Amino acid sequence: MKDMSKMDGSYQRSEVFMNTKHQAKDGFTFNIDESGPDINVSVRHVNRKDGNSDKHTHPIALTEGPCCECYKNEAQTIFNKDYSTGNFLQAMFS
Repeated sequence: MKDMSKMDGSYQRSEVFMNTKHQAKDGFTFNIDESGPDINVSVRHVNRKDGNSDKHTHPIALTEGPCCECYKNEAQTIFNKDYSTGNFLQAMFS
């Protein structure tokens, strides 16, 4: 994600949009959102200019519904150590 934003010219240094505490940093968000009956998990690179869009937000997990976006359901699915989502995120950002 970072490399693609650098290649297409949309990369922003963190000093442009964050405070000095976050100087020379790359930010990533891990989002859990209810989408109709399903729960989607996605990740995006914060340093991409105008990157908060469906084009640059990448799904990494899905819990098919109908189900509610509550901790009980997330603990049984997304945060379950028997599934790969947590391990994938650790490997991606370490």
